[in-house]
Amino acid sequence: MYVFKDDALFRGCSESLKHLDMRIDIPAINMLTEYGVVEKLRNLRSINIKFGYSSHGYGDKSTRPLQFAFELVSQSTRSLVLRDFLDDYSIAETIAQYPNMQSLVHLNLSSVKLKLTEVIEVIKILPNLEYFRYTCNGLGSVPGRLQSKNIPRHVLKKYYPLSLRLKYCDINTFANKPTKSLAITAMLLALLCPRFTFAKVPDEVLAAYNSTIENSICDEPYLEFSDRLQCLLR
Repeated sequence: MYVFKDDALFRGCSESLKHLDMRIDIPAINMLTEYGVVEKLRNLRSINIKFGYSSHGYGDKSTRPLQFAFELVSQSTRSLVLRDFLDDYSIAETIAQYPNMQSLVHLNLSSVKLKLTEVIEVIKILPNLEYFRYTCNGLGSVPGRLQSKNIPRHVLKKYYPLSLRLKYCDINTFANKPTKSLAITAMLLALLCPRFTFAKVPDEVLAAYNSTIENSICDEPYLEFSDRLQCLLR
């Protein structure tokens, strides 16, 4: 945890600091905001922050952890790793408020639960993104009856090309979410993003994930895309 009671750690190095790796909580966020640290750190290439919860709660919305982290991102930042961030508001809308987020190539939100519809919105906002990590929270609701057999065609028509840079997703899951959602998410991302070649999933669901994809590409509506989707099998 950040142990200083002021901005002592950042004095004299705000211009030269390129890589930030720290653990913070709400009191630290409030203090660093008060000292104007965010405005001083404008040359960070990579940011790695672990959030530690405390009894203080979130407080005012301006001090919420995700917003604080996004404010640290500048046009120089290429990598943002956030651990144990569990905010419950629309992440895509929040990202859209910070134009500098578009500079990111690597985004790790490993503990943030996102539906496929939210993932699509995040990727659409970040045109330079090549790597994205998050936790799968199902598919969400896409207009056009997402669960019907026209899902690939509908999604392709609506979003393609979603990203010309995204290559790789690292997708976590949790106990009450079926592996089928994970597999469908990977297949649709592969169809929407021409350079997408690999989705990493937890080892404990890998067999079921592969089985779902193998079965899906042998039948409609994914049969016609089977050659493209072979790259997902591990």
